[in-house]
Amino acid sequence: MAFCIGTLVLALVLNAFGDLPNSWAYKSCFVTQYGVTGIALLVLPLVPETPAWLVMRGRYDEAIRSQIRLGSTPQDAPGKIAHIKYTLREAEKETAGVTYAELFRKTNLRRTIVACMPVTMQAWAGVFWVVGYFIYYAQLAGYSTSMSYKLNITQQVMSTFGNICSVCHTLFRVETLIAVVLDRAIWSAFLDPVGYDRSHHAAFASGNHRFTQHRGW
Repeated sequence: MAFCIGTLVLALVLNAFGDLPNSWAYKSCFVTQYGVTGIALLVLPLVPETPAWLVMRGRYDEAIRSQIRLGSTPQDAPGKIAHIKYTLREAEKETAGVTYAELFRKTNLRRTIVACMPVTMQAWAGVFWVVGYFIYYAQLAGYSTSMSYKLNITQQVMSTFGNICSVCHTLFRVETLIAVVLDRAIWSAFLDPVGYDRSHHAAFASGNHRFTQHRGW
């Protein structure tokens, strides 16, 4: 969701400042990121350190205080810290002498694949290519710079909607699946005809071929 919201904000910034006749046409994209970073820096001192990390460093009293800040009562916190100590000891025993080669052996290979696929599938589906090059594709299709920015906003709104549907997946599994399929169908219906500008047919044909080829991969 953060990925979608971030790209949506970027699309809005590009639409507002992308046509400026000076260097702020691209600098605006970087400056807006400083605001998010600034907010994170202001909140950072208020975020408690994780108890597990403090236990790993032998700072048990701080770990108990951190556990209390995270919602445990003063009576329950020592017990939870003791459980964290036990878990870390067991994990250390299990990983003693283990190398990265274990990731690709027997059942560990299945776990490795499951852990990697959520991110890998996005790249295979062409998500990053679509997000990064859609404005360029729209301009190849014959649209003006200003219109390509607006089409990019539409794309990001649809992407955010799809992610909202995924958040609801645990509550409405069948309904969510139907919604995501419909969102994907609308996405495709939006992207494929976007360049049907007959006055730029050659540019559209070239751009659409490359675009759909990458989406297929």
